[in-house]
Amino acid sequence: MEIMAKLFMLFLILHLYYYTELAAAAVSYSSTVKFLPGFQGPLPFELETGYVGVDHESEDSQIFYYFVKSEKNPEEDPLILWLTGGPGCSAFSALLYEIGPLNFNLVEYNGSLPTLVLNPNSWTKVASILFVDLPVGAGFSYATLASRTGDFIQIHQATQFLRKGYILGNPVTESNLDGNSKIPFAHGMGLISDELCETYRYLLSRYWTNDKSVRKALHIRERSIGEWIRCNYGLNYTKEISSSLQYHVSLSSKGYRSLIYSGDHDMIVPFVGTQAWIRSLNYSIVDDWRPWNLHGQVAGYIHKDLLKQDDICNCEGKKIPSVFVSSVGENGAGHTAPEYKPVECYAMFSRWISHDPL
Repeated sequence: MEIMAKLFMLFLILHLYYYTELAAAAVSYSSTVKFLPGFQGPLPFELETGYVGVDHESEDSQIFYYFVKSEKNPEEDPLILWLTGGPGCSAFSALLYEIGPLNFNLVEYNGSLPTLVLNPNSWTKVASILFVDLPVGAGFSYATLASRTGDFIQIHQATQFLRKGYILGNPVTESNLDGNSKIPFAHGMGLISDELCETYRYLLSRYWTNDKSVRKALHIRERSIGEWIRCNYGLNYTKEISSSLQYHVSLSSKGYRSLIYSGDHDMIVPFVGTQAWIRSLNYSIVDDWRPWNLHGQVAGYIHKDLLKQDDICNCEGKKIPSVFVSSVGENGAGHTAPEYKPVECYAMFSRWISHDPL
């Protein structure tokens, strides 16, 4: 069974987690984590980690995941699958730096094991989230034999995950538009230098995840991988897709809601390139650019595009209303927008997932 199909099985099993005992049969290895080194006391949320074996009957590739149950109403709240980009970056980066329930304590770091604090803006307050280290070689995922991967291998069955919609965070979408937008963006912002390759905050994740007590707490298999790194750019990965526009058109035409957000200070995938590919879809503009507010302050800017069709059909052939595509510019945020603007991004996500207006 292919990687995406197996992950889809895990996705469904976790969705029925409280109503069945089949989880243990489909997941190669899973454990409940109640304590983590660096955090005082038991975790005030439910965390599960585990491996899923894929690649035919041999299950040569072992995909590692973190599952955090919603802190609000897990039986009713949405289940979100999170895959970090790169390709080759661990989902742990999102768990600790962007949308998860924990952050590193930057203030009290003294050179020993980094300590952890709660994130008051965790998206797990309103949704259960499955963080997956994908492709093989990212994070704690590993293969016992040599393996290669690429765009087509990863996206072949990706749409099987979709049930309601999808969220794109500062997405690489159209190579020419995204790439050509960097120079005018840098000129407009007065930024020409490269971003720092490794910052103080990212070093903490390296120290923490390579500590023996942390690996034991997370139930990482001994000798499965060497040193954990946040983004493994040495993967045998083939980039085969220069433009994913056709996939967005296909998903929109099937009735999926979508939220595309970007930081307005992102030089890796500048928002001007994202605006360009959204315009290229040639949808009718329903709501032109306007600010959206949080606590009386401008949090970002939003506009809505509408499919030109009067109505479209969902997967069951039923007529549904035309689909909106919302694009949000997060004021002052960089490439990983929730990392720079956690309060604003949490408000954006919680409103969108609840069908509330921004």
